[in-house]
Amino acid sequence: MATVRIVQLVLRQYGISASAIKRLNRGPDAVFKVTAGKRDYVLRFAKTSKTLRAQGVLLAALTGHSAPVPAVIPTKAGKLFTVDQNCSALLLSYVQGEPLGLRISTPVAKAVGKSLGMLHRALSAIGGSSNAPNSLRRATIHADITRENSIRTQGGIVFIDFGDAHSATVVQDLAIASTQLFITRTNGLDLKGLTVFLGAYDGVFPLNRVEAAKVLPLMKKRNRDLIAEFGKKRDASSKSITASARTKLALLSEHAPALRNAIACSIRSARSL
Repeated sequence: MATVRIVQLVLRQYGISASAIKRLNRGPDAVFKVTAGKRDYVLRFAKTSKTLRAQGVLLAALTGHSAPVPAVIPTKAGKLFTVDQNCSALLLSYVQGEPLGLRISTPVAKAVGKSLGMLHRALSAIGGSSNAPNSLRRATIHADITRENSIRTQGGIVFIDFGDAHSATVVQDLAIASTQLFITRTNGLDLKGLTVFLGAYDGVFPLNRVEAAKVLPLMKKRNRDLIAEFGKKRDASSKSITASARTKLALLSEHAPALRNAIACSIRSARSL
């Protein structure tokens, strides 16, 4: 388990002497905010080096394509991650900003759509597959675009925490973001925000007809998958996730015609569906 002492030992490999160390999470894979002089960093730990190696390689490649993600800080030896004290660690730039709030304004919805389009364009460029017309394009997707993982900065929206990244269709990532950001138990369906978001996304990374037709079905699938995964668990967190997913699924079914219209208005390839 990572401790402040281990953090200090790991930072030696980066030539960094921390003036402040603060843990940011409670999970088994510890995450720390590290302050050194006037700069802040995020130091992530994981049980296996494979997980952090994949994140480091992915984020480094994305940074090279100007994607809105944190930068990887290499060690003094030029490595993207390090192993010390039986812990694997990855050092990233700290993204200065605030997570998205419960209510997303029209300008912010547009900024999120633009940034996600930029991310998917970069992901497709570094490791995407199947660029044939009207095919479901695949890439390593983020898979957890939430308010907490979408940071509003002076330069736009930056996406953090690629711990769930895996290979899947790009439109699946879009569907996850759509249901996470624009449907809530508290406020219901934000149809206007979703429409603006999809339009801004499509302006940067246009979907083809097959992908456009998959947006709504994949939004529903996202919530059915959450219900299947957490529905039988009895802890408070699982119950909350299940209740939220059921509410969202009901809203998606209730407003399906309006959602199809919003998708058709926002995504150019969907207008002829």
